[in-house]
Amino acid sequence: MSTNPSAQERRNDIHDRVQRDGRASVAELSQAFDVSEVTIRGDLQALADQGLVVRTHGGAIPVNRLSRDLSLALRRQEQVLAKDHIGEAGAAQIQDGDA
Repeated sequence: MSTNPSAQERRNDIHDRVQRDGRASVAELSQAFDVSEVTIRGDLQALADQGLVVRTHGGAIPVNRLSRDLSLALRRQEQVLAKDHIGEAGAAQIQDGDA
């Protein structure tokens, strides 16, 4: 009888680890599950195909982390002109030598 978990059990464990740790590398997962890096890459791709993780170079991150990062990037781009005007108005109130 094999002591290695089935592919599905391993993928569930990988998904849990990525969610818990915020990332996972192929090398770390390969050692943790005592399988080849090729096997882990296949597992990560299967999880990515299911929309459960996002593949990165050498590993994976949770889907919600990517959406949170994208959300911040989008918010930074919103109302750029208004933010510039606010900054200019504030800067105009500051005189040389003000502390």
